[in-house]
Amino acid sequence: MTHGVLDLAARATLLLLVTWGAAMVVERSGSSAAKRHAVWAGGFAALALLPLCSRLLPRLPLPILPVEPAAAALPAFAPALPPTATAIAPVFDPSAVLSMLYLSIAALLVGRIIAGRFLLSRLWQKAAPLFDPAKLELTRSLCASLHIRRDVGVRISGSAIVPMTWGSFRPRVLLPSEAPSWPTEKWRSVLLHELGHVSRHDSLARLGVETLCAFYWLHPLVWLSARRLRLAQEQACDDLALTKGASAIGYARDLLDSAGSFHRSHVAMAMAGGTDLEQRLRAILAETSRRSTGRSFLATVAAVTAGATSIVGAVTIERAAAATPARPLSARAERHTISTPSQETVLPIRLAPAPVTSGASARTIAALDEFQGYAAAMDRYRGDVRAYRAATDRFKGDVAQYGKARLGYERDLQSYQAAIQDYQRDVAAYRARLAAIGSHGSAGTAPPTPPTPPTPPTPPTPPTPPTPPNAPTPPVPPTPAAAAAARST
Repeated sequence: MTHGVLDLAARATLLLLVTWGAAMVVERSGSSAAKRHAVWAGGFAALALLPLCSRLLPRLPLPILPVEPAAAALPAFAPALPPTATAIAPVFDPSAVLSMLYLSIAALLVGRIIAGRFLLSRLWQKAAPLFDPAKLELTRSLCASLHIRRDVGVRISGSAIVPMTWGSFRPRVLLPSEAPSWPTEKWRSVLLHELGHVSRHDSLARLGVETLCAFYWLHPLVWLSARRLRLAQEQACDDLALTKGASAIGYARDLLDSAGSFHRSHVAMAMAGGTDLEQRLRAILAETSRRSTGRSFLATVAAVTAGATSIVGAVTIERAAAATPARPLSARAERHTISTPSQETVLPIRLAPAPVTSGASARTIAALDEFQGYAAAMDRYRGDVRAYRAATDRFKGDVAQYGKARLGYERDLQSYQAAIQDYQRDVAAYRARLAAIGSHGSAGTAPPTPPTPPTPPTPPTPPTPPTPPNAPTPPVPPTPAAAAAARST
């Protein structure tokens, strides 16, 4: 499992680097914060789809690693022998402990998310509903202008908190206790910011990002990317409030007031979203693009996300294939060349001797007969190799059974040692009784019987690999002068 986690972390790193690069390109092109948020959301969607794509998509090999040097000591067809039976013993597996530790911390982080939602629900239950008709009418008009068709609940908390919003299907807006005394312009700007989160479904996106951070908790780039996404969310809602008529200077002053209430009430500043306040103030007062994302841009982000996730999930880095240099052979020598049999397939050798009548080619006929015998030996050798592989599989099963039997033997040996101790105590007691009665008396009971020691299991014997036959040397073809002399004779 450790290798799978490392592979997934490497693929996630590549996706996050691509997302960071795309977000920097979008930011330097002068695009709005909503477009940057769409890019970051696409990156986290890729992280969510990455484990599924890496398992379901077919492998796409990428041979970029250097060639691995071939081992000359072992033939290509010889399988790796299992460890000897004497080395088999229950060992400590650190990867299982690391996996349990990783999953335990991920579960704790998920539990923290659930506990945070529970605390928000407790705050909501203790808050008082909003009864001011003018404030309720303003809330409904702002929801209509933002095309929010869901029922948005607005309540006033009894403590000094900052405005906060959560819930996507049942959105809720919680305002501090001094909210009823706010002027209409501040009430409108604060509601525009909070309702912007509702219209953009930021609560659902943030919940998904927090869950992904819990499962990728060991990856620092995931946490940094989540911070950038939250900053883009807050800046996108600031842009939405400013495009709906909020004054930039007044909105920045309200944001600073929220920061001041943070220092007074010692609670997390929800309106600032835990992001860099200086960056938000600069974006509010700067003349930048505040346009929302269009359908074409969202479709482009979705297509790029799907393509990048598919490629990163399917690519597998492999070693490059070793190139075998070929030596130039003559046409006659190529007809008599014998290839070394490989592990996968060995083609049968069938050579038909050409009709010759000269006495000089008798050696060639004998050599061809030797080749035919070598081909038959190779057929037998292939059968021996298949039998050896089957025997090796059976040996692996015997080794596993031997490991189980050895564990049972160790348990029996411990029981035997305990029985030996009991036997020694019984012998001592029996001798004490004999000494007390005397040499002419009787102990009254039979002497104790020693326990029977357990029989250790017999380790299996590994099979012997077959020996390949020696390839014969091909005959040297006669020269044209020798062939003419042979025909003349």
